[in-house]
Amino acid sequence: MPVPADIQTLDSVVLTELAQTFENYQSNVGIFFPSRNVPVKKVEIEKVYGGAGMASIVDPNKPDVLGENRTVEKTAKEPIYGRETFHVATDTLNNLRQPGTLNERYGRQYIADETKRYVARNDLLFDFLRCQMLQGGVNYTDPRTQKTVSVDAGIPASHILTNLPAKQWNDPDAPVVDDIEAMKQVIRDDGKVQPTHIMMTSTMRGYLSKNKQVLARGESARDTGFVVYADGELTKICGLTIVIQDTVYEALTPAVMPTATLTVTQASPAEGNNIELTIGGVKSGTYTAVAGDTAAKVAANLANFINGNPAMPVVATVAAAVITLTPKDHLKNQSIVLTATGNITQTITGSPLNVATGGLVKTVTKLLPDHKVVLACLEFAGEPLGRTDFVIGEHPEGKPGIWSRAVDSVPPNPPGAYVQVGRAGMPYLRHPDWVVVRTVMSA
Repeated sequence: MPVPADIQTLDSVVLTELAQTFENYQSNVGIFFPSRNVPVKKVEIEKVYGGAGMASIVDPNKPDVLGENRTVEKTAKEPIYGRETFHVATDTLNNLRQPGTLNERYGRQYIADETKRYVARNDLLFDFLRCQMLQGGVNYTDPRTQKTVSVDAGIPASHILTNLPAKQWNDPDAPVVDDIEAMKQVIRDDGKVQPTHIMMTSTMRGYLSKNKQVLARGESARDTGFVVYADGELTKICGLTIVIQDTVYEALTPAVMPTATLTVTQASPAEGNNIELTIGGVKSGTYTAVAGDTAAKVAANLANFINGNPAMPVVATVAAAVITLTPKDHLKNQSIVLTATGNITQTITGSPLNVATGGLVKTVTKLLPDHKVVLACLEFAGEPLGRTDFVIGEHPEGKPGIWSRAVDSVPPNPPGAYVQVGRAGMPYLRHPDWVVVRTVMSA
């Protein structure tokens, strides 16, 4: 729907340019994944195993040799889409229609502030994805949209060390320096490069600052650059620059997740028996039993009907003849009425489906947990460890990178406009064997 002509501030080009001015988000993990805009639809992940190598010596005026002594894997992946919308009320829009007034300045400032906030939220999404990549890969289901993203980082299994050290790193007597030197050797042996950075939380840095082995190697005239303190904080350990990752993300979840169960009661439903569910006023579609059907098969087919209907307000999981339902929008206190046609007995837990007593609970999760550290080589011979490629995605003008647009709200929504901010892309490791992930204490 076109934006009203008199609201030039909400023109999609203007909004996108505004959003781009806020792409100066300070990202610690971003140093490992330099960003670039690529004018394509898919992200081409290039994983390189082996060192950067060196040039061949040749005879003058004769052809050189072709090829590299390293393995390169290329795969094209669908990008990860981020998109959010915020509402601009009619009063604010009216301010925008008064050019040259103080009211107009307020309206423009409101749009700018909200756009900045939503750009920052989009940046945080991609920082989360980068941190996931550095820990082995993305495996995340968005609790609001139920969209699942699963991308393997390609880090060799021998580089993801889950066994706890004999003495955990929160113990001041732990041989931390010895442990880090062993991890550095893994990267040198397999990646043929020297690790340069170690990422951890400030909680972990606090433990290391008090570690006896670390204190014994504090910088001196005879031992420079190995363990370095600056302004009272540990900044280098074993020659590695410490990158602190304390960023968190929040999620709201019900104190008790509302559920309901439906059970197919007839062990072998009769051929031709029609079974249909109505959930929250939305019909699943009619399943007709066939000869030899079992209760478990009918339940599985009904669950597919439910999950295949985007208008359904619930998500179904199935175990044997029992279908378990949970609301798609668990942040909303809602009643979801269940009815059935055919051979089903309703056994409803927590009827109606709604947020239980206790309301919503905010959970705060660190992008990098306290009990893990990540060693990595930032770059070698001009090659970065990873990249974040932003591709065309849903950009209204078919361009890569962040975009924003506005549309009028449509009845029965209240008058106003909706502004969207979105981006499509993916972080990935070009050199997965330049990374070691280590669990160093109990979670």
